[in-house]
Amino acid sequence: MGFIEFSGFVAILKESIKVLAKNGHAMATIATLSILLHSLLLFANVFATKTVINDLLAKETLLLLLVPQGPELTDLLVGLKKDFRIILGVELAILIVSFLVSLFSMGATILVSSTRKNILSFKDLMLSILSRSCARSLITSFHIALFLVGYVILVLTMLIPIRVFIDRPFALKFVSILFVIVALLFWIYLSVVWALGLVVSVMEESCYGIEALGRAGGLVKGKRLYGVALNFLFTMASVIVFEGCRVIKDRKSLLIQIILGVLVIVFYCLVAIFQYITLTVLYFECKKAQGEEIELQGSLEYSKVPSIPLDTNDVP
Repeated sequence: MGFIEFSGFVAILKESIKVLAKNGHAMATIATLSILLHSLLLFANVFATKTVINDLLAKETLLLLLVPQGPELTDLLVGLKKDFRIILGVELAILIVSFLVSLFSMGATILVSSTRKNILSFKDLMLSILSRSCARSLITSFHIALFLVGYVILVLTMLIPIRVFIDRPFALKFVSILFVIVALLFWIYLSVVWALGLVVSVMEESCYGIEALGRAGGLVKGKRLYGVALNFLFTMASVIVFEGCRVIKDRKSLLIQIILGVLVIVFYCLVAIFQYITLTVLYFECKKAQGEEIELQGSLEYSKVPSIPLDTNDVP
């Protein structure tokens, strides 16, 4: 990344900080609600499954040590199956609710980021998100999930020849790590369009799903490097936090697990909010670069980010 590109990247971050400062009260409300709801889901997950997990472990111990037979074995297997269903059901329900909370937080952040001041009332904001933005974002998220699953399957498939043809442990480990790093970097590159597609789904009516992703791909031409730099920054921040959690040895303690979980939730909610602020700024800059008129209620006059003549023929 050259000096001009770096200046543009820094300019987007500075503009995002200005947007955050101008809408500080609204952003604080969104962050608080998001952290509170995710924390409640964490507590629900821990305490709803704690008893079932203990029961499951006890039954597994009996199954391994006592080697029961006949009706006793049947009862244990039925009990194990029932416990698995309960845990799976609870985890799935919490995952769905957590996703919907994240979707709502994302839509609120983008809408608030696109206004000059707090001109949207809380009622109008809620109605806009629930009636329009949330549904469009949900459809776009479904298409992104399909692309992501396809990409993961492709990466795993490409790992098979590496494990088959390399038999030396050190060489296998080195090549595998290198391949995963390259795959991660390419995912960061691809996810620029995916993330910007979510912004498009919120900001533009009747544009969602594949259409929103195509629209995002067209908008980001010439400024994709900025999006890659932003995605890389937020990805590295996430990796650092996860690695920091791993160094704590006493993770078997329930209290430590809850504290770590809440800290991770706080971090991710704050990072996600700032990430979507930067993506909103990038969205408006892309529209300006494309010569499109910006028409939105009280839209911010974002400062012009330095642009450079990139060869868009190399952009997929």
